[in-house]
Amino acid sequence: LSTQLDPSASWVLHKDVGAGPYSPGKCSNGNDFPDCAGPVIVPDVEVIEGDGETITPPDCDVLPVAGDLLVNELMADPGTGANGNDSNGDGLVDSDDDEFVEIVNVSGSTLLLAGLTMHDATSNSYAFPAVCLAPNQAVVVFGDYQGTGNFPGVITLNGDGLSLNNGGDAVVLKNAAGETLSTMTY
Repeated sequence: LSTQLDPSASWVLHKDVGAGPYSPGKCSNGNDFPDCAGPVIVPDVEVIEGDGETITPPDCDVLPVAGDLLVNELMADPGTGANGNDSNGDGLVDSDDDEFVEIVNVSGSTLLLAGLTMHDATSNSYAFPAVCLAPNQAVVVFGDYQGTGNFPGVITLNGDGLSLNNGGDAVVLKNAAGETLSTMTY
């Protein structure tokens, strides 16, 4: 988003708002959410080995409603080879595995994501596990994530083959009842 965390903002290339090629789980300036207006931090884009720790707040039972979650960033075409982006931090650039969708909890409540699904414009879908997302915390769903990247404070999930169309697509978040909570088209 051209203005981070603003659902009415237009979609732009990451290079137009940030110093690095991507920023999963962070503001485009490299800061933690919600400090997206601070000075730009040049991210370290080297592969950093991590323990893949998933941060989950204590018990939660609030289900998200429309406006609680915001699709804030996505990587539809990470490229290949030396010019590609190793978004998931596994040491390999892969046109499917390094795709991601970043969703931020913009509500004031810790939200339970169980029952939430993410769909694209075709038939691809992803069902979220029973995890809790704190206010201003991000969850990043990668095409494939095996716990190799270093994303402190961010919930990182394996998208089981998440597949976004390079030329344009839609990302739709729905609750268990099939109601649309958030939509993003690029």
